[in-house]
Amino acid sequence: AHDERGGFFDYWGVVMSLAIAYLGTYLKRRDYHFDYINTYQGQKEELAKKLEQENIQLVAITTTYYISLFPIAEIVKFVRKHNQTAKIVVGGPFVANQVFTLNSMDALQTVFGMIGADIYVNSTQGETTLVKIIEALKNNRPLEKLNNIYYQNGSGYTVTPLETENNRLSENLV
Repeated sequence: AHDERGGFFDYWGVVMSLAIAYLGTYLKRRDYHFDYINTYQGQKEELAKKLEQENIQLVAITTTYYISLFPIAEIVKFVRKHNQTAKIVVGGPFVANQVFTLNSMDALQTVFGMIGADIYVNSTQGETTLVKIIEALKNNRPLEKLNNIYYQNGSGYTVTPLETENNRLSENLV
């Protein structure tokens, strides 16, 4: 298919990400302001402008479509280039799969270090954990009291206890 400029359009840029719609709804219902881009590759310029001009305190990267660390690391590097103060949180299937398959703190330290985010959410759901991270950062509370995360602590990452989330889709319809 062609867009109005005559070129091929990015399919993922046309279809709204359900992960973004769901997380955005979840955050909005808890009175948190959010903004988003739908596709990193198709909206880099827009993302750069948002990061440079707006007061962004946290960037959440969902990994629904990623099976490799390299595109995630590219996004983290891009965010840091355009905003050195925002905390970067990575969550979703990629993180949960790494924790499950690697099953070694040394291997996870390497993968997480290569990606370079500040916080990783280890949960098959994770939206409650994301809200708790936002609240902790907003109120200057320690991350060590939160469950389901790996957070940067000095030269490595510290893991917190795992707690199953039970977020019902029926209670958070988009």
